Amino acid sequence: MPPQYGPQPGVNVTVVNNTQRSNTPLVVEIILSIFGIFGVGWLTAGETTVGIVLLLCSFFVYWPMLVVIGIFSIGVCDFPLIIAAIVVNAILLNNKLKAKAIAYVTMIQSR
Repeated sequence: MPPQYGPQPGVNVTVVNNTQRSNTPLVVEIILSIFGIFGVGWLTAGETTVGIVLLLCSFFVYWPMLVVIGIFSIGVCDFPLIIAAIVVNAILLNNKLKAKAIAYVTMIQSR
């Protein structure tokens, strides 16, 4: 006899969907990014590799680059670079947080 698929008689299924997402890492990242410190929000979200790389690069790449560009362009080119870095970083972190907010589905079967 072939197996039967579909609803079985006499089985009740309750599905509970608990999707929760914290925006705290995103808020922390945006606030500290305004001051040129990237990666802390990623660390708060549990993404340690990305967070550490961003944190190190903000001090050893981002800040020196802003100083050099500021000297040669009298600060004119710094503002678009700063805004672009903050926006791109926030979008990437938000996408990562959305991906991590997996729906936790609990199925309760009763007969």
